[in-house]
Amino acid sequence: MVDALVVRLDRERIWTKAAVRAVSRTAGGFSLAIQGGETVSAEQVIVAAPGPRIASTLEGLLPGTAPALAAIPFASSATVLLGYRREDIEHPLGGYGMVVPRTEGLHTTALSFVSTKFPHRAPAGHVLLRGFLGGVRDGEVMKLTDEEMVETVKSDMAGILGLRGEPVMSRVFRWPSGTPQLEVGHIGRMAAVEEEFASISGLHLTGAGIRTTGIPDSVADGTRAGEAAAGGAR
Repeated sequence: MVDALVVRLDRERIWTKAAVRAVSRTAGGFSLAIQGGETVSAEQVIVAAPGPRIASTLEGLLPGTAPALAAIPFASSATVLLGYRREDIEHPLGGYGMVVPRTEGLHTTALSFVSTKFPHRAPAGHVLLRGFLGGVRDGEVMKLTDEEMVETVKSDMAGILGLRGEPVMSRVFRWPSGTPQLEVGHIGRMAAVEEEFASISGLHLTGAGIRTTGIPDSVADGTRAGEAAAGGAR
């Protein structure tokens, strides 16, 4: 998704590895202090980083907002993809997957039957499964190696799905501190954050953990922020 966005942008305006250390107001809009000593001027600024990552950057401009953003909890998780020959799984895989109750005592919190949902995701005669590990209640599982994560999902699902033999492929994707936790009271806390942002014309807020969590809602919220900034720059 990021690569596709980069292709559509004017490459001369893309800064990589350029952490913003502070944002301040100027007569023409904003000044962004970049790591390394450089500064960038802007009429509009969209803040789209996770709250805890951006809080210190905004501390001078929005002192009341920074603590609330810093306090948004994020959980780490991993997904484990397993490809099997169809004959090596007894389960019919007729649904889209399962959510595993904590009472089962397993590390795998959910499992998607990816090739049932999207048949083109696996070649003929094969199926693709995706197991989920981690989260706020099982952070210790993130200390496992990739090989151990694969074995964990295989072991957890062996009896449930009737797995026989070994997977023909496996992939592990880790998402450290990647899932915002919208806990009780979050809406009220973010309402106060948005009110302070709204007091500064040209400053926009988006990103997972503010109003949304999950890719579709976050894309929609990012689009909203982009359109607001583009409208303000005219």
